[in-house]
Amino acid sequence: MSDSPDPDPGRLYDSRLKDLEDLKEEALHGLRESDDLREIKIHSITGRVKERGSFLEKIERKKYRDPMEDTEDLVGLRVVCLFTDDLPKLAKIIHDEFDVLDVEDKVSGADVASFGYMSQHYICRLRPEFHGRRYDRIKGRKFEIQCRTLLMDAWANLSHHLAYKGESSIPQDLRRDFHALSGLLYVADRQFQSLLSAARRSQDEAVQDVADAFQEGGDRPLDLSSMQAYLDRNLPGRMKTNPAHVSELVEEFAAVGILSIRQLDEKLSKGLSKALHVESTGYDFSQVGVVRTAVRVSDEGYAEFVRRKYPSAVEL
Repeated sequence: MSDSPDPDPGRLYDSRLKDLEDLKEEALHGLRESDDLREIKIHSITGRVKERGSFLEKIERKKYRDPMEDTEDLVGLRVVCLFTDDLPKLAKIIHDEFDVLDVEDKVSGADVASFGYMSQHYICRLRPEFHGRRYDRIKGRKFEIQCRTLLMDAWANLSHHLAYKGESSIPQDLRRDFHALSGLLYVADRQFQSLLSAARRSQDEAVQDVADAFQEGGDRPLDLSSMQAYLDRNLPGRMKTNPAHVSELVEEFAAVGILSIRQLDEKLSKGLSKALHVESTGYDFSQVGVVRTAVRVSDEGYAEFVRRKYPSAVEL
């Protein structure tokens, strides 16, 4: 969407600021409401309209003839995910939700020394089939979406604070440390992805291990994977709990010596009827709630632990 030439770019910016803010909100809404986004671990989705001074500086530096059309990042969105494998999934969502005009991939094939500048950039418009007063003023305008992992974003922000825009601006005596730290974060980013993949494999293995423990008289140490597999096997109709709360329960049991699936199953069996009775008096227990209540009944050591940790907990 090209605006009529205006000899005063600042006045042109001011006249279009409301449209730019509306475009930012509409683009954010389109991303956040995507059903597929729920399958990705997202740290943050943010948007901004380029500040007036930054806009004027850029068009002067770039010698733009049509400032509003040529400045493709007047509206910018940033999506920060947790894992590198989420970046291709974000790419698909962006192509599904918007009209993508250009893609700049600064991740695939980039040098490790460039870690601080890694991201994927998409120049987009709202899809042309959108009609109505809400869209007609803004759907032809370009906006940019940047996608990064959390560690890419952290390093980019630190680099920005140091004001190093590239290799040449880094003092010679700092370059080795700068590149070494960039490499460490690059390795950490890849290791987080490897850890996630290993955790998923552990969860799959735990499901079979827990089943074997009951069929063959075996056992397995309690950890997040085995605890979740146990809950899903023995309390399938119950509401699942945030994995962080499941992990917290594992830590609580470890503190009082409940360390294996077999031990947990014995404690749950002894206290389950009382836990269900407590629930019938007006509670609606999740998987973790049932287990925590049952073990409080059957294990005095854990009951005392709960009294100390949660002083306001209802006495059983």
